[in-house]
Amino acid sequence: MSFYYFVETSPVTIGGLVSVVVGIYRRNTLDIAAKLLLLNNCVGCVVEILGIYAAVKYHNNMPIYGIYSLVELGLITAYFNFSIRQLYRRGIGLIIGAVGVIWGIILILFVQPLTIFNSYFLYFEGFIIIGLSFFAFYRLVRLSDDLQLAKLRHFWLPVILCSFWTITFLTWGLHDYINIHLPHWTWSISLSLNILSCIMYLSIALVFWKYDKLNPTYE
Repeated sequence: MSFYYFVETSPVTIGGLVSVVVGIYRRNTLDIAAKLLLLNNCVGCVVEILGIYAAVKYHNNMPIYGIYSLVELGLITAYFNFSIRQLYRRGIGLIIGAVGVIWGIILILFVQPLTIFNSYFLYFEGFIIIGLSFFAFYRLVRLSDDLQLAKLRHFWLPVILCSFWTITFLTWGLHDYINIHLPHWTWSISLSLNILSCIMYLSIALVFWKYDKLNPTYE
């Protein structure tokens, strides 16, 4: 079980480490928003390593991922706060993050404890990130009629985050169907999510690598 779990989760760890190494190497080219995303990736890598250890030794790593989901929401909402000037001016992104973290703590205390999969908060987190991504797209298209989105820093990062959470929701939606009708393929769900996470990390690493070649997107 330990070897299989290690193999299954290794794509996430490898992708995360690549994004962290590239981000640290290119740190002087990153703005505050991107550095917050880099910090989230650093924490995510530590969590993946601790998660493997806890799964093997204690057969339950849910507390580690439950706590990380709160940190992740706080850091990603902070990223949006500093990458979208309208949010930055009023600190709205930080407020959304703080409220989200408090809501997550309430869910942990009274609804879904750390020892189980905190699905309610993860759905909430996903909708928040997707919503902020679409708000970022909305603000970008208002900048100019002839704006070249592909050359903007804070177009690609929301695209990556939004795509990751959208596909994650789709994968979760297929879980029950596969579990009932294709039980021998249940393992493919977790493996697919791990590969998806790896692709997300590698995509962020590519943006970090080309960060100084992309244009800032502040209004």
